[in-house]
Amino acid sequence: MVAEASFFLDIPGKVALLDWLERQGVILHELTVAELPAIRRTLQKYPDLAPDFTDAALVTLAGIHRINPIITVDVRDFSTDRLSDGRPFERLWL
Repeated sequence: MVAEASFFLDIPGKVALLDWLERQGVILHELTVAELPAIRRTLQKYPDLAPDFTDAALVTLAGIHRINPIITVDVRDFSTDRLSDGRPFERLWL
């Protein structure tokens, strides 16, 4: 999901993002095939939003790991999406 976060950034922004990730000790999660059915269910849950794979994966993994802070510039989708327990996402980046 780092790729999606960096998509909107220029080169200095991409470098700053990587620096921030390293300094904060952020845990990066690698997707597994076992998580694909849950991501598929997330895609099917929000057909009106037409989420892309990355958004669906973020929502799914946040639910699995019970994490609601999320780095995103996607106000529309992440204002609507909820964790499985109903909590909204805390958007850290707009």
